[in-house]
Amino acid sequence: MLLESPAVRSQIGSFSLSMAIGGVVFVVVACGNYAVPTCAGTSCACAGSSCSCNGGASCDINCGANPGCTATCSNVASCNIACRDNCSAQCTAGGSCNVQCGQGCNYDCNGAQQCSVAAENASVIHCSGSESCAVACDGECTVTCDGRPCTVQCTDLASCDVQCGAGSAAAVSCNVSGSAGTKVCGGGC
Repeated sequence: MLLESPAVRSQIGSFSLSMAIGGVVFVVVACGNYAVPTCAGTSCACAGSSCSCNGGASCDINCGANPGCTATCSNVASCNIACRDNCSAQCTAGGSCNVQCGQGCNYDCNGAQQCSVAAENASVIHCSGSESCAVACDGECTVTCDGRPCTVQCTDLASCDVQCGAGSAAAVSCNVSGSAGTKVCGGGC
């Protein structure tokens, strides 16, 4: 048979080895620390320590157990970001931007129609140019809103620093129950 000749077996073996080495090189380049997954299109999902979605109907970013994740959505109709401690999430333009993050979260929502975030202790949240901003803070948080309707639910009102933008009255406290409650910018309770 033709496949049993030593010359053919040698060529098949060399080809198989070349394909295996090429596959390993591809996997290392595509999945190494230097790769930043980027999504574009009608719908995409992104997982890893740094992800970016640009345009489209929806984007789901899940950083998993990796602390220090960087996630960005730009002009996405519905963006959902889930990250752990010390993550940075940014949404620019688009429809809704929903973020769930741990401690030390840095969230910037600029120009999305609706911004919402659930964050833990030592987080910094900034909402600007949005129709609404909803924040749930478990612990100490610093929240800055540009005066649009902004609602901040705090587990400890004394540790929840809410700054309303220029031309807005100071944040109003409402729904107080013990040390927890809500602070509102750009509207009443």
